[in-house]
Amino acid sequence: MATTKILGAWGETLAAQYLQKKRYRLEAAGYRCKYGEIDLIVSNRKYLVFVEVKYRENDKSGHPLEAVSVSKQRTISKCAFYYLQKPDWNHHHLNVLQR
Repeated sequence: MATTKILGAWGETLAAQYLQKKRYRLEAAGYRCKYGEIDLIVSNRKYLVFVEVKYRENDKSGHPLEAVSVSKQRTISKCAFYYLQKPDWNHHHLNVLQR
């Protein structure tokens, strides 16, 4: 049986490939900062998306949405905010909504 780490990496690779086929550009994979980690950061011409990947072999351990706790959501939020504050964040290709 494969380890959780190997299955996680495999799931993240599959998710990245799927999103790239949907015309999302991979900005970062396994992004780490002082607040935690985000599995994938992708963008298209309109959105920057922070992705948490969950692999489930079956439904016995619950739906993947149930695996993203409020605590994990906060961690992703903090990491996303930190990522957006980086001076080298490459946002020139996004078509940011202007009002």
